[in-house]
Amino acid sequence: MKILEINNYFEPEGNGCAERFIRTLKENLLWLTTFETVEELRLALHEFQRQYNATWLIGRHGYKAPAQVRREQQCVLADAA
Repeated sequence: MKILEINNYFEPEGNGCAERFIRTLKENLLWLTTFETVEELRLALHEFQRQYNATWLIGRHGYKAPAQVRREQQCVLADAA
C-alpha cells in the first residue's frame, strides 16, 4: 500500500508530512466509520488510498494530486534515462 512517499525520514518535515497524513486518515475515515470486520477495514483503506491518490490536492506538491505528481516524476525519470 503506497499512499505517502517521504524522501528522507530523517528530515523533520518528513515526520510532519506523515503525521498530517495520519491525522487526515483518522478525520476522514477511521473516526467516522465503525468496521464490523477486518476485511471491511481493509477494503475501506484501499478505497481511501485510491481516492486520496487520485483526488486530494497536496499543497507541498503545488496543489496537485499524488498520482499526478507521481506520473510527472516518472516522465522526468524516463527522459533522464
